[in-house]
Amino acid sequence: EEDEDQQPEPEEQPPTTDEPMKIVKNYQKPTPKTGDAKGATGFMISPITGQQVPVEQMAEHMRIALLDPKWKEKSGLIKPGEKDDTMAQHDEVSANLAKLASKRKDIFGTDEEVFGQVGKDKEKKKAEENKIVWDGSAESREATRAAAAEARRQAQHEEYKRDAQNAQTIVTSE
Repeated sequence: EEDEDQQPEPEEQPPTTDEPMKIVKNYQKPTPKTGDAKGATGFMISPITGQQVPVEQMAEHMRIALLDPKWKEKSGLIKPGEKDDTMAQHDEVSANLAKLASKRKDIFGTDEEVFGQVGKDKEKKKAEENKIVWDGSAESREATRAAAAEARRQAQHEEYKRDAQNAQTIVTSE
């Protein structure tokens, strides 16, 4: 019922003018003049060079800056410290990994596991130094046999200690 009581609003009519309408053929929208002293041109800071560049020239500036990778070097914008290569050389990488491995045995394991060949070479040198050689004389035969028997006992004892230590390491790591 309330809808019937309300009167429909009158439709808005366009304003009537007595002047005749002008029709322009081939109309082009006016463009703002770039050299106009009234309008201030906008500037942007280039992310590559850090220089202020007019907004209108930014696309061209970026194109040129990205085309020539040595442009930054030529223009002198690189700081003296940036010219050095920041990548580590192969020998530096291996030296740093070896240093890390020696300090973090929980990650890399023991020296024998990591540097097994180095340990074997040391053992061979030690064995050659402790080698018992008989000179062939009857007088030194018993002394040489006794020294050889003692060396075998020491080697077995060292092997037993190593095995016990490895077994203890396995038990504690579980």
